[in-house]
Amino acid sequence: AVELRPEYPEAFFKMGVIYFSRNNFHLAATEFQRAALLPAISAYCDSFRAMIHARLEQTEEAEAAVQRAVKADPKCEMLWLAWNEIGLAWYTAENYSRSATAYGEATIIVPDEPQAWFNLGVSFHKLGDLEAARDSYQQAVDLKESYPGAWHNLGIVCAQKGDQMAAMNAFRREVNWVPDNIRAWYDLGVTLEKLGRSDEARVAFHKVDLLSNAAADLSNSSMGISGDHEPKTGPIPTKQTAPAAA
Repeated sequence: AVELRPEYPEAFFKMGVIYFSRNNFHLAATEFQRAALLPAISAYCDSFRAMIHARLEQTEEAEAAVQRAVKADPKCEMLWLAWNEIGLAWYTAENYSRSATAYGEATIIVPDEPQAWFNLGVSFHKLGDLEAARDSYQQAVDLKESYPGAWHNLGIVCAQKGDQMAAMNAFRREVNWVPDNIRAWYDLGVTLEKLGRSDEARVAFHKVDLLSNAAADLSNSSMGISGDHEPKTGPIPTKQTAPAAA
């Protein structure tokens, strides 16, 4: 198509998306640069270029690209994905303050996207801001009830804040969605023990035994269920949603 019509930016853009989906970032960046000559899609091109820089851990360049995209079209639907990728890059670099800022931008652009709120919560959790983390995880499960990772992290942060009842409720919601999750049952049992609900705790720990014995991979069995129980704390690592090829 571009041989017949070299000034056709849409074709360059679609080739860029294909290269991006194949992790061929060098060729993708070249195609998006060509496609950006068309003002109507320049914000999309710069959003993709921001994601490329982020995946290459070039965080400063990524933020410069996303700012160009914002200037070109502040309502571009790709912006939240770009900020999300930048957040992951900063998170990987253990700069949780910058990752929280990036994820915060994502929640502003798409306030109804549960993943953005979850990732923001993880960054706040790493920063030790338990109240902000709890609010973000709550936003995530309010938007998507079937979000086991968010329920888990909500349970952890509630336990860390000493709100064992809220932690119990969160872990119960988690096992409702993932009934074969050993860690979820274990943390539920720990919380029930702390609430003095010994019979219910024994049921949860029995479930841990059943699942551990049935699993082919017993990597989770090292948590143990004897003696003083301690919850497996710490946020679950973030996962990103890759943009669909257009």
